Amino acid sequence: MFYLLSLMALSAGLLAVKAPKYSIIFFGVMLSVIPTGNSYSEIISLKGIYFFDFYIAGGLGALLIRQVVTQRTQLTMPAGLLFGCGLYVVLLACGLIGSPSKYLLKDTRPFIMILSFIVLTNIVSLAAKTLTLQTILKILIAMTAFNILDIAWLRLGLYSFQDVYYEENAYRYLDGGTYAAVAYLIYYFIDPRIFEDKKNLARICLMTSFLCLFIANSRFIFVSVFAAIIIHQYTKPARMMGVMLLGSVVLLAFIEISNMIGADRINDALSSEGLAVQLTTRFSPALDLIRNMNPMHYFVGLGAGTPFEIPWFEYRGLDDKNSNIDSAYLTYFVKYGVIGLYLLFVFTTSITHHLKTRVAVSIATFLALMFIVSATPYQPYAIGIAYSAIILRALSENTARQRKKALTLHQPLITPPLQVEAR
Repeated sequence: MFYLLSLMALSAGLLAVKAPKYSIIFFGVMLSVIPTGNSYSEIISLKGIYFFDFYIAGGLGALLIRQVVTQRTQLTMPAGLLFGCGLYVVLLACGLIGSPSKYLLKDTRPFIMILSFIVLTNIVSLAAKTLTLQTILKILIAMTAFNILDIAWLRLGLYSFQDVYYEENAYRYLDGGTYAAVAYLIYYFIDPRIFEDKKNLARICLMTSFLCLFIANSRFIFVSVFAAIIIHQYTKPARMMGVMLLGSVVLLAFIEISNMIGADRINDALSSEGLAVQLTTRFSPALDLIRNMNPMHYFVGLGAGTPFEIPWFEYRGLDDKNSNIDSAYLTYFVKYGVIGLYLLFVFTTSITHHLKTRVAVSIATFLALMFIVSATPYQPYAIGIAYSAIILRALSENTARQRKKALTLHQPLITPPLQVEAR
């Protein structure tokens, strides 16, 4: 299955040579229909490589071919982002020289994701003028609605787990559709005018996006989305109160659903003691390494390829060492020191660098909060927020272009001279 999906993704990427629009749409359909959650890792990945990586390989090849044929630059990125990518390559190369291992290979995942976002941005830029609001909303509805089917296969036992952890947590599901929903919710509340022409479809997408968050059953995603949306509402008190009220209702519904399905992980964290225990468990593998770091390590870290010892992986039948823990900040600090915080900024910028300031700040806020409890750059579902944010950016630019054109058409070509009454 993995090889078939990879071949399809590669073909979709190469399609950008002639038809960037259909390349992006085909990729969106693949991200909708094919699960991108870790629960399905046996069919979507092989030795750390995901099927969608082949879309990026095909897309990169397509951009280079177009550049040769048209003699015009097709692959662009800001100078700051280019510097960050170069620094990342140097640090990975140092890890290869120092102690090459399978964990170093896994540490290339965040860099691959950054490259993926850059390629996606450039392909969408080529297709921007031909992507319609209706098409984009239908893709996002599919990406979020298919989460219902993805969790249904798990709950009904139609897909067998090889990892006991996912079997115990079959009441929740998180993948690229969840993160696509996050980007949509941010756009819906921060820049709602872009959806005015298709309000019914926009409301359906709003509903499926909230449904996605409930299926994910992650308290931190709810808090992070709420913070990302409300950060810009302080200038509009009435709107801010509305968002706060909606957030309270959604949070109460989330807690009630967690009680109904017996999500002990959520219920335990509602007490300060339970939350402290969970965070200590999450962070202890990194804290043990940090205690043994010297002053130089605080700046450059222990190096790419440094593994974390996670004893509780044994009950899952997994290697008790892993390339990351459930915190991007601690993962990057251990590996790259203070420089790691800059690399997280590079990762975030690779998604937001072409977005409007308000939207970019909101998505950066969401990611900054999620980095506390998730090594998002290492996760396959990060592709969801990038794809959704980038195609919605194209939609926002199209809407602004159309408004400007409409204003120009309504302006008189020749301004009548000022009439002065003779006396």
